[in-house]
Amino acid sequence: MKNVKLFAVPLFAVAVLILFAVSSANGVGPYTQLPTITIPGNLAGGFDISWVDPVSGRFYLADRTTGSVDVIDAVQAKYLYSIKGFVGVGPSGKAGPDGLVTLGNELWAGDGDSTVKVADLTAGPSASLFSINTGGKFRADELAYDPLDQVILIANDRDDPPFVTFISVKTRTILSKLPYPQSTGGLEQPVWDAIAKKFYLAIPATVRNPGGEVDELDPVKHWSP
Repeated sequence: MKNVKLFAVPLFAVAVLILFAVSSANGVGPYTQLPTITIPGNLAGGFDISWVDPVSGRFYLADRTTGSVDVIDAVQAKYLYSIKGFVGVGPSGKAGPDGLVTLGNELWAGDGDSTVKVADLTAGPSASLFSINTGGKFRADELAYDPLDQVILIANDRDDPPFVTFISVKTRTILSKLPYPQSTGGLEQPVWDAIAKKFYLAIPATVRNPGGEVDELDPVKHWSP
């Protein structure tokens, strides 16, 4: 495993300055509020990650209040339905749903009981959930998808030690796990880079890098498609 330390803060500061400069020069604004969408339960119990499918124009929200994933028509700004069966509100590190992604007609979402749940989106609100247990004691959280090998990478950030799990989308089975005993601050959002053909995982703090690091994970090293 190769660790890559990225200097995100200075780059972000430059990006913000450029954005303000361009906005000022072009006279961007004023801004107006778009329509408000009412969600069952009004999200009073909290929510987590959201995902937008650019093909269908649908917005998916991990709704912990009702223990479901809310499906919204982003084009019409309209609530459609909810896919139920997740943990919902719970103790710290055990609430769900959490991270999610859509893969064609499937929804993949981490849950508070250390499972990844898969739903057939063609079934609408009556979709049943297929559960894959990552074997932890806390939530299976942020995830990313490798379309080349059809593999999901998901992080159990609250377990001791934290770990990531590689899951086959084709067979819905666990391929391998990678523990992170060097992490002292959990694990954050992974992403898949189609050019490098690698996952990149954000880690807030490690023994070696207290200020955080971004790890490059080579797919070939951790599983055999």
